[in-house]
Amino acid sequence: MKKVELHTHTKHSTDSITSYEDIIKSCLDRGIDVLAVTDHNQVEGALRLAAIAPFKIIIGEEILTKEGEIIGLFLKERILPNLSMKETIKRIKDQGGIVYLPHPFDRVTRKTSIFKDSIERNINEIDIVEAYNGRSVVPWDNIKANRLADKYGKISAIGSDSHTKYEYGRNYNRIDDFNTAYEFLMAMKNAKFKKSPVLYWIFFLTKWARFINKKRLKANRAKYIEGKLSCDICGNKRFTIKYLKRGFISDQYKITDDSYGAHHQIVKCVSCNLVFAYPIDAHKEVVRRYEEFEDPEYEEERKGRSDNQIKILNNINNLFPKKGKILDVGCATGAFLEIAKKDGWEVSGVEPSKWAADIAKNKYKLPVTIGTIDDLRAKPESFDVIVCFDVIEHVNSPRSLILKMYELLKKDGLLCIVTPDKDSLIAKILGEKWWHVRPDHIFYFTERTISLLLMTTNFRIILKSRYGWSFSFDYWLSRLRKNLPLLYEIGISIKKIPILSNLSKRTYRINFQDSLELYCVKDKSYEKY
Repeated sequence: MKKVELHTHTKHSTDSITSYEDIIKSCLDRGIDVLAVTDHNQVEGALRLAAIAPFKIIIGEEILTKEGEIIGLFLKERILPNLSMKETIKRIKDQGGIVYLPHPFDRVTRKTSIFKDSIERNINEIDIVEAYNGRSVVPWDNIKANRLADKYGKISAIGSDSHTKYEYGRNYNRIDDFNTAYEFLMAMKNAKFKKSPVLYWIFFLTKWARFINKKRLKANRAKYIEGKLSCDICGNKRFTIKYLKRGFISDQYKITDDSYGAHHQIVKCVSCNLVFAYPIDAHKEVVRRYEEFEDPEYEEERKGRSDNQIKILNNINNLFPKKGKILDVGCATGAFLEIAKKDGWEVSGVEPSKWAADIAKNKYKLPVTIGTIDDLRAKPESFDVIVCFDVIEHVNSPRSLILKMYELLKKDGLLCIVTPDKDSLIAKILGEKWWHVRPDHIFYFTERTISLLLMTTNFRIILKSRYGWSFSFDYWLSRLRKNLPLLYEIGISIKKIPILSNLSKRTYRINFQDSLELYCVKDKSYEKY
């Protein structure tokens, strides 16, 4: 029988620095005959090891889906992360691969275990359940995984989850020899298991590996790049890389999407520190996809969004008591226009999404133009107030948008802009996992950079505030599901308590202090810029 070690990692995973040489030596010393290499969101390590290892390598990948991690075995090429679990499984099967469910209940050492309801929805497509994970520190997690396999009649397996050379050969499966994925699956039905207790000290090595890989990545990002694209604020053409590109798909162009951290390559201007997606082709793709997006969940939270915007309308009424014409740029389904119309304003909106604009026009009877601000048929100085909520970060050129709004605004008019603040405390803490780092965001402003842009387009800021969010309990809970699964499970349990069952019917306001809310007027004194 062959010793088959499943679920292992090489230096191509962000939490491992184990070299090919160390892996090969460890496996030969401990008699491993077959090794399944499953790096995080990569197959390069598996392919390279397969070319030099003196034993059989199964090409695999531990893929981060929107619902957690799933492993594909016997793959031919990489599968992009951040897809739905259903789509990821389909792509594994399309390659003739095997779907392997790793550490399904481990919430202690990792946040990326698959969600329970996602397992149940896709259980028929899962081939193997990892009934024992060599790194699960809570024994009960492995017991539950074993029970899951028994409950649904799935093939059980031992996964070593090796990240260091010290872990290879400690947890493996003994099965008959095989040549194909199907033969492997049949052989696993009669597998015999070798289990070993967790080496707790190896978690310190994992932290060290993350630190080393982060330093290497930072060194690569420090390199300057120069191109034809100019900074939208200062015109500089020299940038440093802040974040490398991470995979994404079109359905992430939803306002309510929770796949935080997927994005284009992001750079920072070395002159004015403006942060934005690069190169320009990525910008055009973002705009095209945004025009096609549909997001029913957005409309379900209309009450909470209206509560947010009532506070803005109150500020506008205080700063501009004489009600007149108001334009909402990027009005979505028209929540702000609806409350402004009831308050006595003459409203107009412009929205690139046909889906959203149709709801605003047909359901709420609001005057909305489908397209961008350039498609709006309006004479210069037509509006008393223009609002622009979470739009400026989506467009190809914020400068062009602001200049167009300047043109449409009356001499004594008021401009209100809301945009995420990249310099906020929560953004600094979360880094690349901040919820505003996403594929449809092109520009990432700070208070300094947005102020500089407004000043150089002849606007003066007269009031600054921090925008808060009001959403239902269910919506806030859904935001925890991927990044804080333990809190998500606790929230689900709380909802089941009879006395607290009406929690989901209410809206709750939270202000993370990470969105800028700016009120501006025209200022001729800046025209020298």
